Amino acid sequence: MHRPAIVLFCGNAARDEQQKQLPPRFLTRLHDALRRRLRALDADVYVATHDHRAFRVGDTAWPIASLGTQIDTALRHCFDRGHQRVVIVAGDAPVDEAIVQRALDATSPVIAASGDGGFALAAFSEAPDIDWNEIVANRAHAAQALRDRMPLEELPRVDDIDTIEDARRLLRDVPSTEYSPSVAPQKLNSPTAQQPSDRAPPQSV
Repeated sequence: MHRPAIVLFCGNAARDEQQKQLPPRFLTRLHDALRRRLRALDADVYVATHDHRAFRVGDTAWPIASLGTQIDTALRHCFDRGHQRVVIVAGDAPVDEAIVQRALDATSPVIAASGDGGFALAAFSEAPDIDWNEIVANRAHAAQALRDRMPLEELPRVDDIDTIEDARRLLRDVPSTEYSPSVAPQKLNSPTAQQPSDRAPPQSV
């Protein structure tokens, strides 16, 4: 029996940093920190990325497609390889590995929602027979759209990083022994970094 699989969705870091107005390489540093943490778990870790030509999961590539199709492709790719449990993790969310371990240990579908209505993690023991493009069509309601289609075990909320203030919240609220040394570019070290955020910090187990 194959070990469970974790698919870390890193997307297109440079493009996402521009769209979210984050400092250069901020997401790249976060992805590196996430990979290190996830690889400490007893699971095979695949990194999912894309550019304007192809979508890749590990060393396997497909033509570029929508996010929903990418999620479905990654899940089916892992199950086709013999993995009995697959966890998909958003690369823009500082998820704690203890939450990922809970997703690996569960036998039913699970989700870790984010404060913006999306989700930072979802895990399954078989590929869901759903249209993922419908699930993520409205990112602000993606978590609820998934709940509407199947029973889900809820894991602690993990907020993702969509804005510069979210990035400052990460550096302020996550202990220095966690992600901060790996993701703290100089451009975030400004006086405004101490302003309170209206977004809740990531929750730990």
